Amino acid sequence: MLPNIRDKGGFAIEEKPSELKPIKATYAVLGSGGIGLALANELGTRDKNIILVDIDAAKVETLLEQNLNALQGDIGDPDVFKNIDLIHLKSAFIVSSDIQANKKAINYLKKTAPDIQIITRANDSQQKEEMEAAGADLVVLQSHLPHKSIALAIVQYIEKIMSVKLAKDLKRSIASVGDGKFAIIVHNNPDPDAISSAMGLREIAASVGVKADIHYGGDIGHHENKAFVNLLDVEMGKSKDFKESDYKKIAMIECSTPGVNNMLPPDTRVSIVIDHHQADIEEVRAEYVDIRPNIGATATIMTKYLQDLEIPIRTELATALLYGIKVDTDDFSRNTDPADLIAAAYLTPLANHDILSRIETPSRS
Repeated sequence: MLPNIRDKGGFAIEEKPSELKPIKATYAVLGSGGIGLALANELGTRDKNIILVDIDAAKVETLLEQNLNALQGDIGDPDVFKNIDLIHLKSAFIVSSDIQANKKAINYLKKTAPDIQIITRANDSQQKEEMEAAGADLVVLQSHLPHKSIALAIVQYIEKIMSVKLAKDLKRSIASVGDGKFAIIVHNNPDPDAISSAMGLREIAASVGVKADIHYGGDIGHHENKAFVNLLDVEMGKSKDFKESDYKKIAMIECSTPGVNNMLPPDTRVSIVIDHHQADIEEVRAEYVDIRPNIGATATIMTKYLQDLEIPIRTELATALLYGIKVDTDDFSRNTDPADLIAAAYLTPLANHDILSRIETPSRS
């Protein structure tokens, strides 16, 4: 069965099977009943990249008319997954009313892409046990709660799981440096968000016994930025001090492409990229990539890493991260996500507010 696909303008596209490319999505909602639609809506409010799959052609047509990514197919048939790029898929919400089809989908995904988080439904305890035995990571029992409430709880659960996994994957990548050295590169003429985020990454490296150096190109401009570096005693090396062969791994913070607004040559092999600026993810070359354009500051991402890894945040680092968030969001008046506010609220009692005041109103003598 061919998937029902439309372009962004809503016009039907007729393609031969050989022309179809697997759909790239972070989340798949399999089944568009009450819970499925509620999950799609909840994920949509969080700007998540999703694909819905349903066996009912009329339902799929309606979803497409609502500008949702959807395709028609039987989730109990493994062929339907040929239309989804499983490499990019992080979570599958298998919530159709056909329990046997759900179980087949779980079995297939666990064998084919075992790292995908699977959430499904069950009508009773026996079905719940069967789904868990098949490999489901979370099984939600039938409930009289509103579908919206169930969807919210499920999405919050999976976001927590995904957040911790991201942090642990990052920690594992850094730990592989072992006795070697780790370079952290920030963009040219770095600002407090870039510098504080690099400081946070260096703290994660220290937690696994890895020596890390921060390097930058250009200059530290603005009196506030100079005060930031001086008052917090931030250790950084300039581009002239950097030698690629000295380092086993290289991370880029607040930039994503070697040679573009940073000191690295274009052909530099980079292992880690963490940023909050929009980027063509297909062009980013690294073993670990975390780019979140919806977030107002990379310091917010770094704060969450530290929380998820349960690494204590020292006063100097908390002060730096808080200032980085405030600067990049213009005191929470520009491109601010709820995650920025949550991170700032966490950092505020840990920060040195006397130093913050001195950074914000530096002496110009």
